[in-house]
Amino acid sequence: MKASIILAFTVGGMVLLTALLPVQGSSAEKKTAPGYSITDLGPLSTRTADDKPGLNAAGTIAAWKVCGDNLFHANLIKGANETDLGGLPGFENTFAADINNKGMVVGVAQSRDDMRFIRAFFWHDGKMEALPTLGGKYADARGINQPGDIAGKAQLPDNATFHAALWSHGKVKDLGILAQGHFSEAHAINDDDEIVGDAEVIPNGHPHAFFWSQGHMQDLGLCPSGNLSSAQAINDKHQVVGYANSRENGYRPMLWSHGHMTDLGTLGDDPSFALDINNESQVVGGSYVEEGEERAFLWEKGELFNLNDLIPAHTNWTLLIAYRINDQGEIVGRGFHNGAAHMFLLRPKSS
Repeated sequence: MKASIILAFTVGGMVLLTALLPVQGSSAEKKTAPGYSITDLGPLSTRTADDKPGLNAAGTIAAWKVCGDNLFHANLIKGANETDLGGLPGFENTFAADINNKGMVVGVAQSRDDMRFIRAFFWHDGKMEALPTLGGKYADARGINQPGDIAGKAQLPDNATFHAALWSHGKVKDLGILAQGHFSEAHAINDDDEIVGDAEVIPNGHPHAFFWSQGHMQDLGLCPSGNLSSAQAINDKHQVVGYANSRENGYRPMLWSHGHMTDLGTLGDDPSFALDINNESQVVGGSYVEEGEERAFLWEKGELFNLNDLIPAHTNWTLLIAYRINDQGEIVGRGFHNGAAHMFLLRPKSS
C-alpha cells in the first residue's frame, strides 16, 4: 500500500493531521461508468478564466449571452425558454455566476467601456440590484445558497484592495484575510454559510485555499513542495474541492474531506482542476490529456472519467471543461460543437 503524506493545518483553533492520499480505486475495483445525453445550449463567450455558469437542482442554468456589439446579458435557460436578466446603469454587461433553487441569481456587472469597472449583482423577483461594497467602488458575487446568502469579494475604501465578502439580509461582511496577506476572494457558499475561496498569506504572494465558518478563516494548506492552492466549491457535507500544485506533479484537482486532502488524479497531463462538487460527492472539472488539449472530467467514488467517453458517439462534441454538477447529476460545461465554442448540459441516462 502506498504511504500517505501527513500535513497539518489549523481549524477552529485545533491542529488537524491531514493525509494527502493517493487516488482512490484500482484496476480490480473499477466502477461502472455512467452515461449521459447531451443538450447544446448555444455559443458561450468567456469573460475571464474564472467565469462559470450556475446550475440549480431544477436544471435551470444561469449564464450569459451576446446581445449586441460588446454587449452581454446574464440569462436563465430552462429547456427551450430563456430569460434575459438585463443590466445595471453604467454596468451594462452582466454575467451570472450562480443560482439557487428559488431562482435567485448572483454575478458580476461590468462597464461596457472598461472591464475593470465591476459591481456585484443580485437578481430576484424579476429585478436586478447592485450589492454594497466594503467601502470601495467595486464588488463581485460568485455564490449563493438556498437561504439567499451570497459570497464573493468587495473592495475596501482604499479602492485597491479586495477582501472576501458575505452578503446577508442586505448587509455586507468582510471575511478577512490569512496571515499577513492583503487579498482574499470567496468562490462558493453552502447552506450552513460555510465559505471557501483563496487568500494571500503574504502581500502579492501565491494564494492559499481557505475555509471560512462562524467568523474564522482557516488555511486549507498546500501539497508538499507546493506553493499554491485554491478552493472552488463546497457542498453541504463540508467537502471542499479545488486544486493545488506541487513541484513533482504540477496542478492537480483536490478534495478536502474529513481531515484529508486527496489528489483526484489526472486524465493524462498537467494542469487539472476540480471546479464543483454536489451532495452526492461527485466532482467535475477539467484535465489536460496532453499539452494544449483539455477535457472535462467526472470524479465519482474514487474513479476519474473523461466525460467525452460517456456521451453518445458521433455527436461532433469535444467536452473541454465541466463547470457545475447538481444533486441530480446534471452537468453544465463548455466544449467545441462542430468546431465552435458552445455550452452543454449533460443529463444522466436512466439505468
